[in-house]
Amino acid sequence: MDEADWLYRQALAVEDPNSPEAATIMRVYAQFLEQQVREDEAKSMRDQALAIRKAQGARATAMVKAAAGSNVYRIGNGVMAPSLVSKIEPEYSDEARAAKLQGTETVYAEIGPDGIAHNVTVIMGVGLGLDEKGVAAINQWRFKPGTKDGQPVTVAVTIEINFKLM
Repeated sequence: MDEADWLYRQALAVEDPNSPEAATIMRVYAQFLEQQVREDEAKSMRDQALAIRKAQGARATAMVKAAAGSNVYRIGNGVMAPSLVSKIEPEYSDEARAAKLQGTETVYAEIGPDGIAHNVTVIMGVGLGLDEKGVAAINQWRFKPGTKDGQPVTVAVTIEINFKLM
């Protein structure tokens, strides 16, 4: 257990302390600490990881809003939401399964008149390959496009994918 603890600390030492990778290591390390009945340390790690994820999410949201074109509509004011027609569940990465990592990925996408998700961007990820698996799944989903005045238009949406081990 001392060696595992040392390895987690080494992994954190080589990462940018504010990176999504550091947040993922902190979450997994918190799980390890809980198993060692080190609740205070686990809570501290979870809180730090959450703060990093929230900051990353805020930056990603700002970037997405700045990049969204003028022909991308938001739901409301006569703009009807797209609806899901077909969905493929994302796979679990081997790394996340081994670490027993669970969580919710938040993704921004623009659903075009073609019913396909475009400009898919992770706003708040989970890590260990799950973010990429979620984006890959969304890229295979098909939608009935959103409309404005009865005509199909590109609509910005936020999608949440829950990764949970059974």
